[in-house]
Amino acid sequence: MKKNKLSIKLPITVVMVIYNEEKLLERAIKSFYDLVDEIIIVHDGECTDNSLEIAKKYTNKVYVKPHIGCAEPHRVFTYKKAKNDWILQVDADEYLSKDLRNNIANLIKQGIDIFAFSWPVFDKGNYYYSFYKSALFRKSKVYFIGVVHGYVKPLNNMIKFEKSNFILNHRPQIDNYAYFKFMKKNMKWAKIQVKQYKTNYRNIPKWNYTQNEWDYPTNLRIKYPILYGMILTPFYHLVLGVKDMFKYKCFYYMKQEFYTSLYFIYLFYNFKFKNENK
Repeated sequence: MKKNKLSIKLPITVVMVIYNEEKLLERAIKSFYDLVDEIIIVHDGECTDNSLEIAKKYTNKVYVKPHIGCAEPHRVFTYKKAKNDWILQVDADEYLSKDLRNNIANLIKQGIDIFAFSWPVFDKGNYYYSFYKSALFRKSKVYFIGVVHGYVKPLNNMIKFEKSNFILNHRPQIDNYAYFKFMKKNMKWAKIQVKQYKTNYRNIPKWNYTQNEWDYPTNLRIKYPILYGMILTPFYHLVLGVKDMFKYKCFYYMKQEFYTSLYFIYLFYNFKFKNENK
């Protein structure tokens, strides 16, 4: 295992969920391993490349969990394992920018509970910087439901949240917004999400969430999948796409929200009309 360069490391636990990421993993780890005092890496199912060997060079907290096909259910496990309250959540295709590295020690001293960093999306050779991702947070101040596309949310309205222009670089190997690649990847996730929505709610991994049913927006879509899942939610994203297209004077934002609309239509069509066991 490699030793951290700093004699005093930050009380931050980095959590990662990966799946055969040998080509990207070390780039991600090298961007933070000398800053933090704990790194937890979970592999989603059997590893068939060198990801585990790479991970073990930097941490002895590497776990292989049963394959699910998405990261979110495993994230609850990483929060439970983390010794620190501060969590830095990084995917294999992400890495800290130089400015974020240089300022992260100051960020956790500011009294803010959740930081959402500028999260550039790469599409056809260009970066788009209007998106933010909640990646640094105090686990005691958030809740999380482990379903596809789930993300941490403030535990209550007293939680302090800040959008930061420090960049969490995001550079996957492929163009995720090429139509056929988007459809292949996201339609697989949609089918997993259908199964999650149809399972016993008590069996869904959750962090700091004690309600006896889904959160309100999800509950509406599950109860009324045609109206809320296939019509109103896609319509909302199309309107948002048009708004952002004119705001940023760029067609990309329309395309991104159009794909999101397709995702919801496909998701709740399958939820309503398909047998998930087929």
